[in-house]
Amino acid sequence: MYTKALAALRRVFEAVTNKPLRVYYVMGDADGGQFNSVKNGFGRDNQYVYLMCFFHVMKNVNDRLKVIDERAANRVRKDIYDLHFAENRSNFVRLFYSILPRWRGDPSIAAFAIYFTKVWLTGKFIRWKSFQSPSAYATTNNPAEQFNRVIKRDYTLRAKLKMGSLLCQLQECCRNESEKAHDFGITPKATDDLQRRSKDMDRKSLLQDANVPEDEEVFASNPVVNVLSVPAERIYIQ
Repeated sequence: MYTKALAALRRVFEAVTNKPLRVYYVMGDADGGQFNSVKNGFGRDNQYVYLMCFFHVMKNVNDRLKVIDERAANRVRKDIYDLHFAENRSNFVRLFYSILPRWRGDPSIAAFAIYFTKVWLTGKFIRWKSFQSPSAYATTNNPAEQFNRVIKRDYTLRAKLKMGSLLCQLQECCRNESEKAHDFGITPKATDDLQRRSKDMDRKSLLQDANVPEDEEVFASNPVVNVLSVPAERIYIQ
């Protein structure tokens, strides 16, 4: 099913744009069917990187942590988030080799350490770290999940429809979405939440201009702005 859907996507793209579809990055869940379908659909003429949705990683991790003491589980979550936000691969490796002995040394976490290493550090689904995603790319597939939620809420009414009814509802969805006046975004746009949070960080002196030249005219004409972000105080929610 996935392979046929991706093949149809290619045909539509090429018919509309008169250009071949080029795929550089793909984000998905830890699903072998999805992974193989992307490979079958795009692998023959695309050199793409398969990114892993971090939300899906944490969902699976949290399922495993349910049987572990809450305090120990929270330490594991903190460690994984630190790994996710590692600045680069060398920092990730250094950090992981400082975390792994602690996990292995705790009898309640030792089995989890084996699972995490086997599933999330080897094999197909290992690219869930921030530094592996290009700048301004998402690290979760939440936008797609949100659109799926709209389909379930407004068209299928969270019911399993027969194929004929489902196709009619999807056709109606396509018609309604096509009539919306929203422009298709091709560049990142700062959300209201991002602007609000950045202003809050600026007030707390957590954001600063880095390498600001003495000549203000040179600084104003430079399209690149280097920003120094100071780590904020950690907040733990019980």
